[in-house]
Amino acid sequence: DCGYATYTPQADGSVRVQNCCERLPNTTVKCSIGKAVVSYPDVFPLEGRFNVTFGGPPKTSNYWILDTDYDNYALIYYCKNLSESKSAEAAWVLSKQRTIHPSVQDTVNGL
Repeated sequence: DCGYATYTPQADGSVRVQNCCERLPNTTVKCSIGKAVVSYPDVFPLEGRFNVTFGGPPKTSNYWILDTDYDNYALIYYCKNLSESKSAEAAWVLSKQRTIHPSVQDTVNGL
């Protein structure tokens, strides 16, 4: 499966999030539409923390930008509480290209 995301700024200051997955071998594309808002818009400088929802109630800072060079990549961390004693965590790299340059890969691997 090959995933990709599209982020589109909205007039209200939020960001439309479209996450898609291309399922092989028949290349069926399945997409989810969500909304991202800055978690703490009054903090200066702005932190890379967002509340991202795909329906349902807003989450609290569940999507953190840990690192970016603003041109090639952004390293994202996600955490969701499943219960009082369990959570699900994930991290991934966003890029404007389907592949990233080996030097960028080295940078990300070093974080």
